Amino acid sequence: LKPEQFVQINDIYSAAGKLSRLNQSLLLLVKIENNLVDDAEELSLDGLINQKTRQFSELAQSKDILVSARLEEKQIKASKYLIDILLNNLFSNAIRHNTQNGRLIITLTADKLVFQNAGAEKPLDAGTLFERFQKGQKSEGTGLGLTIVKNICNLYHWDIRYSYELPMHTFTISF
Repeated sequence: LKPEQFVQINDIYSAAGKLSRLNQSLLLLVKIENNLVDDAEELSLDGLINQKTRQFSELAQSKDILVSARLEEKQIKASKYLIDILLNNLFSNAIRHNTQNGRLIITLTADKLVFQNAGAEKPLDAGTLFERFQKGQKSEGTGLGLTIVKNICNLYHWDIRYSYELPMHTFTISF
């Protein structure tokens, strides 16, 4: 291939991958909104968070992010598939939008899960944050991650809130 053909093919491949992720996210939203995920089971949320912390450790280290977790034991009845997606979205956002040499603090108690991360020194728009296709100008995501998180919370009758206190962005899920 000529160099310009390689660049074009690479761009097409990248666009196809993004469309595929968008399609998968939209299908997941439809499943959640129509309560079509019915594989709820007893889960150890603290165990799943510990597992995700290990999975995301290399990504956090690449930005020199200090991750700390204070986790109490917490059992929930939910779909492992959906909780995996919820935690993936919370972790990936907290790391991707964190600062170099930043912090990520995860707290789990009997009544709430809190993700706090350093980031841009201004609050996000809490009014539109959980709406579809809302994303930062520098974000390469689909703008559906927090919408999916919100819909998973709604499915299980949990409340999710965002707040900002310099320099930490905070997402709190109340059970």
